[in-house]
Amino acid sequence: MQISGIFNRAKVNSGFQLGLINCSKSSTGIALGLFNFVREGYHKTELSANEIFPVNLTFKTGSKRLYNSYHFGLRFGQQLYYSGGLGFGTYFDLANKTKLSIDLTGDLVFKESNSNGFAQLYKLSTTFDYQLAKWITVFGGPSISMNVMQFKDAEGLFSSDIAFKPFYSDQNAVAGIQGWVGGQLGFRF
Repeated sequence: MQISGIFNRAKVNSGFQLGLINCSKSSTGIALGLFNFVREGYHKTELSANEIFPVNLTFKTGSKRLYNSYHFGLRFGQQLYYSGGLGFGTYFDLANKTKLSIDLTGDLVFKESNSNGFAQLYKLSTTFDYQLAKWITVFGGPSISMNVMQFKDAEGLFSSDIAFKPFYSDQNAVAGIQGWVGGQLGFRF
């Protein structure tokens, strides 16, 4: 077990690493931190679309057991929305070319015309992956999302009403919350 306030480094992580930054050559254990890097581990880049953001770029690094994700999204239209966030997930082999990943993410969502506020988007997603070639997989699957809005615009409305057909919506003087089911499709390299 390694616990550090800032940086952990190990040749082989066979237990548990907890720190802001965790690095190892290989890993059979778990590293928990803001940035986890395993040289012989899991490193992927994704291009995807979901029900809110048609353009997404995600970087994943760590091990298949537990990786970190860093993502950015864009939504064009009458208003430009953009997002950035962090998350973590795990990746399972189901068959020779079929995989399953489960991710939990949190993003800050900004609206171009509202410079004094943002929303918080939390998402739990599961994707099924099919390996097209050695370095390319196509993936898709369902997700459940929650949008928390705390900032109002000049007209007194919450600034980031981005939900896609919410099954839950509630607002009071302090915050607005929306919940919905969506999905994503993409390519992983």
